[in-house]
Amino acid sequence: YIHRELDELYARLRVGAGTVLGLLLLAIGAAFLMTTRLQRSIVSPLLKLADTARAISATRNYSLRAGSNSQDEIGVVVRAFNEMLDRLAEALERERDANRVKDEFLATLSHELRTPLNAVLGWARMLRLGRLDGSAQTHALETIERNAQAQTRLIEDLLDISRIVSGRPGLH
Repeated sequence: YIHRELDELYARLRVGAGTVLGLLLLAIGAAFLMTTRLQRSIVSPLLKLADTARAISATRNYSLRAGSNSQDEIGVVVRAFNEMLDRLAEALERERDANRVKDEFLATLSHELRTPLNAVLGWARMLRLGRLDGSAQTHALETIERNAQAQTRLIEDLLDISRIVSGRPGLH
């Protein structure tokens, strides 16, 4: 039988195991530091972008912008998001302008339609009450006819515009 003292071998094994354990702890610490840095550089800007999107959705304030100074892929996404918001704000402004023009058009149209109608109603009331002599009655009927024709032309013009806008222009 060979007999040998193993204390020296156990000591070497303990040193080796301690070294491996130390290296393992050092690797875990380095991995933790790397993930923290990656989170700060990738996840944080994305979370800020998501927060900006939520704020825009909640407030309908399309002037809010996401901030990022980086030149990496995250910066590209943030710049694209901000450019999309710029185009959306421009489209909303065009829509507001179109609605304002439409409202002005409708106000003018109602005034133009009401003017001949008022003359027709006024002369018709006077005829109904019988307060007009023969020549005044003739003048009243001519005025009613002229204003009814003017209103008919306005309505036909409006219908023509409606057909053109809807893409169905027709010839009469």
